[in-house]
Amino acid sequence: ATVSWAIDQKCVLENGKPFQWFVGEQIIPLDRQLKEYFRGKDYQQFLKETMSQYRYTLDEEKWAEKSKNIDLTGPGRC
Repeated sequence: ATVSWAIDQKCVLENGKPFQWFVGEQIIPLDRQLKEYFRGKDYQQFLKETMSQYRYTLDEEKWAEKSKNIDLTGPGRC
């Protein structure tokens, strides 16, 4: 929940700029061939290369200020 609030308050940075959440389609690979594809060398290499292009950080100063007005212990908090 804290990370979600930090993103909402523009306190999470992606490569030094405010991270903007986006919605995209997702899948769960249940088929054996699809599982093998995602475990495969080519896909794992693609994943490593893609991940290396992004760095996420928390603007701690901004979050400290913004989080003062958010009840992180209220309903829905586990």
